[in-house]
Amino acid sequence: MHPVSTLGYQTPDAMGKLQRHMSAGAFLIDARFVPASRFRPAWAKKRLSERVGADNSCHAKGLGNAHYREATAEIKLHAPDDPQQGLSKVMKSLEERDVILLCACADSQQCHLAKVVELLRQQRPDLIAVPLYVASQAIEPASASAHEGH
Repeated sequence: MHPVSTLGYQTPDAMGKLQRHMSAGAFLIDARFVPASRFRPAWAKKRLSERVGADNSCHAKGLGNAHYREATAEIKLHAPDDPQQGLSKVMKSLEERDVILLCACADSQQCHLAKVVELLRQQRPDLIAVPLYVASQAIEPASASAHEGH
């Protein structure tokens, strides 16, 4: 199984991190409830799809935080068990390639993707999850050959 990385587009150098992983063959799953950004249009669904390719990305609304507009509200994933837009979509993608889960957060400690990773680990305890939020993190994407036979 391939690793999953989590990335918030408000993280410093988020686009650079995304491009490095996409160049190495990763698949982007946009886990925002609403895949749009009024203030950072490069992160809108259409623009992302154009940048990384429609075959290399998808939107998984089921993994979005239904309370995303309420900073103090408890995280509530929209529909994590939905087979088309939930956890099973991530697990299926991880069988084939590295996955990047995208949201808007700048802080992995406050991000709903921590809950997504927790649920993924309930299904797959050996899952490798890499948060890409810290500006100084020097994490290189895994190469396809590193995952042969997994």
